Amino acid sequence: MTNEHNVAQRAKYYHALMTHHMLTAGEDYQNLKETYVIFLCPFNPLAIEQQRAVGHYRMISEEGDYLNDGTHTLILNASGDWEGTDEAIIKLIPDLFALSNDRQAVIKILMNKMGLGQEQAESYYKRAMEPTKK
Repeated sequence: MTNEHNVAQRAKYYHALMTHHMLTAGEDYQNLKETYVIFLCPFNPLAIEQQRAVGHYRMISEEGDYLNDGTHTLILNASGDWEGTDEAIIKLIPDLFALSNDRQAVIKILMNKMGLGQEQAESYYKRAMEPTKK
């Protein structure tokens, strides 16, 4: 992925592609399924100077309430010092889990997008999620 300064527009387009055929005419909008768009960028896609591993967009009302529209966009900054480091992977895992609440989905993403083996991905998952369990 190259930095064409259009990550937000691309995410909107990908969500539209996924939802385009979910409903038939007259069907209830509540039948729309959730959609997930995940970008792994070799650059800092956020407009802020601070280097962050993760950005997650949400639809928010003027009152600050989260509107559950079912779209999830996760933007991962894999540039510079973050790329391939233990710290970046460990910081990423709770955000990936928050999107799906599915351990296996997170492990699959780590394997496919970070090039980790099953055992290595599971080890990272365990290290990242242990402190959050009470």
